[in-house]
Amino acid sequence: MSFDTESRPISEIFSRVAKYSVPRYQRDYVWDKVNWSELLNDIVFTMKYSDTNWSHFLGAIVLINQTEQNKLKQGYVFNGINEYDIIDGQQRLTTIYILLLCYIIDF
Repeated sequence: MSFDTESRPISEIFSRVAKYSVPRYQRDYVWDKVNWSELLNDIVFTMKYSDTNWSHFLGAIVLINQTEQNKLKQGYVFNGINEYDIIDGQQRLTTIYILLLCYIIDF
């Protein structure tokens, strides 16, 4: 299996029409207040001090596109939505998703 690495904005993951799944072999969600604070501080710092020429490394996010493999399964119907397994970055993605939901609900 080969893979490509590249820097992309986190907004690209959340703006896709896609299904993200956490494989069963991944650990449970275990982040606590310390982890949440560190991530939130990173986000606030980036928003406050960044300009168009600067970016912040949020951490590695590793996704495997399962769409092609799923197409080979008997009875699978492709509905136009790509499906990804989250291999690395599950804790960060889940936390950012929760933060976005809180923001949407409050505003």
